[in-house]
Amino acid sequence: MLKGSKMSDEAKARMRAGWALRRELGLPGSRLGLRHSADTRSIISERTKSATQRGESHYAWKGGTKVKRQGDRGTPEYRAWRLAVFSRDAFTCLICTVYTGGGNLEAHHCKSYAEFPELRFDVDNGVTLCNYHHQREIHDRG
Repeated sequence: MLKGSKMSDEAKARMRAGWALRRELGLPGSRLGLRHSADTRSIISERTKSATQRGESHYAWKGGTKVKRQGDRGTPEYRAWRLAVFSRDAFTCLICTVYTGGGNLEAHHCKSYAEFPELRFDVDNGVTLCNYHHQREIHDRG
C-alpha cells in the first residue's frame, strides 16, 4: 500500500481484527523490544557470512595493509610511550599551548615512525600536539 493512499473499510476491519486477536493471545503488536534467540542469531550470522565477501575475496582487499600500517600502535609499549610524552609536555599542545587534559591530544613522532623504527618508543622523539596541529604538521611535512 502506498503512503497516503486510502484503505477500504474492509481492509481496516481485517486489521482491527488481527490486532484484537494478538491482544487476546497476549502477543505484542510487533517485534519491537523483542530479541532473537541465540540459535536464530547464529543462523543469521552464518547466512550473512556466507553471502558476504570477506577477506581476500572482498573487492576492496589490499593484502592486509591495515595490520602493516598500524604496526606497534596497539601495543602496551606504544601506549606507555604516548602517556610518557603527554606527561612530559603536561598534556598541552606545544604549538597552541592549549591544555586539554588529555582529550583531543595526539603524540607526534618528530622523526618518522616508519623511517626510524628504532626511535618509535624514544620519549625524546615525541611531542604532544592537538589534533588540529598534528594534521597540519603531517600535511605540511609531506
